Amino acid sequence: GEAIAALLLSLKVRKPCIRYQRSSDVAFQISESLYRLTYCQGEGLFATERGSIEPLVLILDRTSDPVTPLLTQWTYQAMVHDLLGIRNNRVDLTSKSILSKVPKDQSQVVLSSEQDEFFKK
Repeated sequence: GEAIAALLLSLKVRKPCIRYQRSSDVAFQISESLYRLTYCQGEGLFATERGSIEPLVLILDRTSDPVTPLLTQWTYQAMVHDLLGIRNNRVDLTSKSILSKVPKDQSQVVLSSEQDEFFKK
């Protein structure tokens, strides 16, 4: 909170409008600290003239990442590669925990649109 308050003071802006991610305890604690520094202890430190900018401070928790799942490829081949692994168009099921459920003759499967009806579509 102190570093953000110092940045705001150096920019000579008015007291900020503070918003934080509701689901994050860390974001709440930082926003509370910043609020105390700017509104309770920082009387007279921030700009008050009308022309000064009122900043919006948005505090987000980096552990919450809603974008990464959207960046994953959604093709059949990409999902098989992410979940099972593909090497030379072969899916090797021997290295995964599902080995006990797979018959021995199907431990390696060739991923081909000619043989796989689902992959063909």
